Amino acid sequence: MKKIIFFLYCSVFIINSYSQVWEKVKAGSEFSLAIKSDGTLWGWGYNANGQLGISSNYQSVSTPTRIDNDKNWKDIAVGSYHSIALKEDGTIWGAGFNGNGQVGAGSNTQYEEFVQIGTDTDWVYVEAGYGCSFAIKKDSSLWAWGYNGEGQLGVGDLIDRYSPTQIGSDNVWKNISCGGLFVVGIKYDNSLWRWGLYITKDSSEYIYENIVNPFCVNEDNWIMASAGFQTIFAIKENGTLWAYGDNINYALGDSSITFTDEFIPVTHDSNWHYIEAGSVFTFAINSSGELYAWGNNMYGQLGLNIEELYITTPMQVDNNTDWRTISAAKGLLYNNYIYGMHSLALKKDYSMICVAGANYSGQLGLGFINNTANAPFICSKTDIKEIQHSENKIRIYPNPACNQIVIDNNSIIINLIHIYDMFGRKVKSYQINDTKILQDISDLKTGIYVIKVETEEGIHIRKIQIVR
Repeated sequence: MKKIIFFLYCSVFIINSYSQVWEKVKAGSEFSLAIKSDGTLWGWGYNANGQLGISSNYQSVSTPTRIDNDKNWKDIAVGSYHSIALKEDGTIWGAGFNGNGQVGAGSNTQYEEFVQIGTDTDWVYVEAGYGCSFAIKKDSSLWAWGYNGEGQLGVGDLIDRYSPTQIGSDNVWKNISCGGLFVVGIKYDNSLWRWGLYITKDSSEYIYENIVNPFCVNEDNWIMASAGFQTIFAIKENGTLWAYGDNINYALGDSSITFTDEFIPVTHDSNWHYIEAGSVFTFAINSSGELYAWGNNMYGQLGLNIEELYITTPMQVDNNTDWRTISAAKGLLYNNYIYGMHSLALKKDYSMICVAGANYSGQLGLGFINNTANAPFICSKTDIKEIQHSENKIRIYPNPACNQIVIDNNSIIINLIHIYDMFGRKVKSYQINDTKILQDISDLKTGIYVIKVETEEGIHIRKIQIVR
């Protein structure tokens, strides 16, 4: 797993389709998924584990890429390095890293294309977290699979599951949200529940406990909840917004505290209707369609036109009142690095995806991989062509290569070639006006590189290994 370089700054952009609007967007740790109104499934960003469902040969994909030929995708969920998706026929599918069974196909084999999970056709809701997955059936029963080292599956033990396993016997679940190593859920009686790693604080000491079965946090009238690394945010029926947990990176939106094990109000307003917690940053949308953000802003993932690294209290992102939903990357914590620092948002007309944050793996879908300066969310329409991934469309060989490579696009003219190293740094660019070229790479060091080829029919992404 690569380390994050912390001089990366944010970038924002808009992704727009030709004729179909975007229905759903999800930000994974370093990748993104989306569904269009025609039921097609799209992905971009980091893909070394096949989490985009298009083969891990495409280690990073920087432009929205159609995943398959199906047009019946309904919902999506993204974990650290795996994806879960729901179809209109009630089946669920998974792809990506599967070391703990988080794909749910009955093994710990990595799946680089979406594979069906079981044979049931009555699934209605999916969610994914750090190494684990969840789904709800039509009868409101809740099921879980994957990593369970902290009890986050809620099935009464600490044993991983490779296929869906029911949580308890109550068919009462409305929705759930995965945090770092814990899960929070709301039942149909609007009570709030949690399980997994439970953290409290006694003076200056943190106390950790594994909760292996769901326990009730609060029986008030909760309508929505979202979990971050070590925080929980929830909205009550009266529109008030509440939070509890660890305030690292000012994730709670209150600079006066360090930790709270009971819910406290985030603001005094009572017009909130949407909450989304990322890894160590948070968004909320009020009933007027205004977007607010707070917490860690190291990569500019809050979409604010400022350079502060931390926003200690909720700050309005802009003056617009047409924000509808937002997805903040949950990511994961590994060797003191945070993986998951980008955001995707939909406006009320669904015509655009607004993106912000880290782009070192192409997770913003800009059509390239780089690290750009801080900027606010920008929402102007931009045409983007589909990527063609068919191997007979464009070929790059030999692979591995030493001093030269051939780039062959059959009869289609190649316009530009960009070569990036695996840190997202552009190392070469060429202007081309031919269908086939012999390119010198003798000055590049041994390693893995991403080649972006711009042609008359669209953008192609390929990975190549250079050896000496």
